[in-house]
Amino acid sequence: MFLINLIKIFLRPQYWLIFFKGITKLQSIKSRQYDIIFFFPFYHIGGAERVHIDILHAIPEARKLIIFTNISRNNKLLEEFSSKSAILDLGFCLSKKYLNFFVVNLLVSTVNKLNPIYVFGCNSKLYYQILPAINPSILKFDLIHAFSDNIEAAEHWSLPVVKYLDKRALISHKAIQELSELYISNSIPEEYIKNIVFISNGINVPSTLIEKKYSNERLDVIYIGRASPEKRIKIIEKVSSKLSNHDIFFTYVGFIPDEVNTLSSNSNYLGEINDQDALRELYTNSDVLILSSCREGFPMVIMEAMSYGCIPLCTAVGDIPNRLENNKNALLINSNNELEIIELFSHKLIQLKKDILLRKELSLNAYEQSKAFDIKTFNESYRDLFKIA
Repeated sequence: MFLINLIKIFLRPQYWLIFFKGITKLQSIKSRQYDIIFFFPFYHIGGAERVHIDILHAIPEARKLIIFTNISRNNKLLEEFSSKSAILDLGFCLSKKYLNFFVVNLLVSTVNKLNPIYVFGCNSKLYYQILPAINPSILKFDLIHAFSDNIEAAEHWSLPVVKYLDKRALISHKAIQELSELYISNSIPEEYIKNIVFISNGINVPSTLIEKKYSNERLDVIYIGRASPEKRIKIIEKVSSKLSNHDIFFTYVGFIPDEVNTLSSNSNYLGEINDQDALRELYTNSDVLILSSCREGFPMVIMEAMSYGCIPLCTAVGDIPNRLENNKNALLINSNNELEIIELFSHKLIQLKKDILLRKELSLNAYEQSKAFDIKTFNESYRDLFKIA
């Protein structure tokens, strides 16, 4: 297999060039010292990527290297990652099966020679593949954003290498429970459950709530996120279509493929937004954040929206019902039936449009609850994880 791959590389000059570029990048970092090497998949816009940047912010004095292992859709967050850490983008090299073998072996050798205090991975399948080959003296951590039943997810990729992980950070108590149950069902010793720690995501909460322009003539609803299957964005599209004559307007923000984006007349698609001022203005001018996911951890977008007084209207999945209170600071839908979810979402939105007093009460309570998500706790947790005083 080694000789076959070598021959294939020689027969493809473009791969040969890419291979040497990857080697050059790996060689360029060998003369430096790092406290932590991170393995992240992407630097495009996304909630997980924002959390990864927040981790870098939490430990500014640590010497950091990020190895990106997958091909990103765009480079909109690359500059922000680069400002906080040295970076090594191997996504393209690792995506080519004829180069992958060589690059992975060079990567393992390089990491071991650098001998950082910690390696830390999230959502990178490669990270779990190379863990057994990493020096035993290097502490190995990972982060899981949300638990999934899909076998193509980190909690399942990682099962064969659980014994190599010294700490596992999860953002929701529900996910910790589900991961513990997965360990038990796969006969993983209980001692490894003790390595799981809870670290909630965090946000910068505005010092005061910016009051909204409440009107029973109009209700503004936002969806922010990608259109992956678990988000079930089609449910929201059906709700918007159902309410097209009720002066309830929907704005979609995020990466939404054209085949999904069949929006009704009361809907607007803004695409991906990286400008934080633009996002803050969008939150300020919106009344409701809507999410119809079949699974979640506890989304960053809920915290951010609540800090600007947006009322979460969500399916009660993941840690959402554990951290929000229905009819007090959020509206939660306990149903797995899509037709029922559409009806309940529609009913709640019509109710909010008509009842301004209810809307004001929920909005204020959402803002007050958002103070529990302050970024200071997040920063302290990661500084403690990496033993930074």
